[in-house]
Amino acid sequence: MAALDYDLRIDQGAEYRLRIPVLDQDGDPVNLSGWSLRGEVRATYGSPYVLFDLNSSLSVDDDAVHAVLTILGPDSAPWVWTEAVYDVEIVDPGGSPYRLIQGRVLVSPEVTQ
Repeated sequence: MAALDYDLRIDQGAEYRLRIPVLDQDGDPVNLSGWSLRGEVRATYGSPYVLFDLNSSLSVDDDAVHAVLTILGPDSAPWVWTEAVYDVEIVDPGGSPYRLIQGRVLVSPEVTQ
């Protein structure tokens, strides 16, 4: 599986949801039953500090062939940064990780609080 390059454009304080299809090398859907998801947001690729842990924001959709990223408004409201990088990995039942999606996180700061 090749990672999808995709920039997340998040309005601070508002809910953000992204449904990501998981496809194999032939373009066929991968059944994610028994798989797990993990991800992080960091200031730069080499940064030792996690700005936001995506793990609790990730789930497998009911159809078992889509990963879902949902960042709730209260989670993004306290962010003081406006640009970072992220990736999301899927981990097969045997423990092997595959990068699903990666890119920048671009945050539009909230004015009305």
